[in-house]
Amino acid sequence: MGSEVSIAAADLPRRVSELERELSDAHRREGATAQVLKAISCSTFNLQEVLDSLIESAVKLTGAETGLIIRQDGEVYRPAAIYGASPEFIEVAKQNPIPPGRHSATGRALLERRIVHIHDVFDDTEYSWVGREAAGVRTILAVPMLRGEIVIGVIGCGRREVHPFTIKQMELVQTFADQAVIAIENTRLFEAEQASKRELQESLEYQTATSEVLGVISRSKFDLQPVLDIIATIASRLCVAEDTTILLREGADLRVAAHHGAIPIRLNQKRPVGRGWVAGRTVADRQAIQVPDLTLAGDEFPLGRRLADESGHRTTLGVPLLREGDAVGCLLLRRKLCSRSPRSKSRCCKPSPTRPSSLSRTRGCSRQSRPARAS
Repeated sequence: MGSEVSIAAADLPRRVSELERELSDAHRREGATAQVLKAISCSTFNLQEVLDSLIESAVKLTGAETGLIIRQDGEVYRPAAIYGASPEFIEVAKQNPIPPGRHSATGRALLERRIVHIHDVFDDTEYSWVGREAAGVRTILAVPMLRGEIVIGVIGCGRREVHPFTIKQMELVQTFADQAVIAIENTRLFEAEQASKRELQESLEYQTATSEVLGVISRSKFDLQPVLDIIATIASRLCVAEDTTILLREGADLRVAAHHGAIPIRLNQKRPVGRGWVAGRTVADRQAIQVPDLTLAGDEFPLGRRLADESGHRTTLGVPLLREGDAVGCLLLRRKLCSRSPRSKSRCCKPSPTRPSSLSRTRGCSRQSRPARAS
């Protein structure tokens, strides 16, 4: 009995040291978890900040040297956050997205939707990922990020020496994976809500613009020019264009009938309908045409490129004014900077029963000569 007490007393300092270490580790885990949760709650607008915090905490608390988070991009998964890796590895990881498969730890986690723990990659005959040497790790832990049954990413941690992860460390990384899923889902829902609000705002803007045009029509029953002017002004505002021109077809020519913006153009100026400039091709092909940079259009738009050089504009969008399938004119939007117009903005420029394509049928074209206005 006395010998057992002596052995227990001799072992007491070691047990106390182990308990103190476990308590310290628990405090560190709780502190890191609280920090990540705070980042999730406060960084709705910055998912990258949350992912960076997650992978840093996962690496430090598991005693790993490197770590990464990959997220889905189509059929493959690309790095979303990396910690502790060399520039060489970062470049290799970016250039070699990971598909589900058994060639890597993250690939297996994607394929099998479970935790993958490789004690030594040199002893794993299936491990053949191209970034193995650049990573410089021997032991790897890969934990899938699951949203229901769908894998939306993987958290991976690596050690440069052969040193397997403990069960507690695996559980900790699993906790971080769960938190990453929450952060990603929160961001997705927030962005969807913001997109819905933007769509609603755009819809209201379009309705307001239509009301403005109808108001001008009601006050200008026998004068087309005020209607064309207000359409040019509204199109510039809604489509975020620096300049809008309305050209109406007269025989084989297009005549400048209305203009709004600072890029120079002469009212009533005529040019032949032809494929060498955006407005001419828009009318000839009876479809919308957008050129992101006319100065780089080469021989495809020779006249358009010359006009761009003279006027200083780069991006041009032409939308045909159609009446019963025939193009009676063109709505031309120009920008001085290269910027492709999104589909939603192009939609606001399509002709409707309240726009010039139908108005010209009933009123004819006013040919009053007016100086171009700049704004």
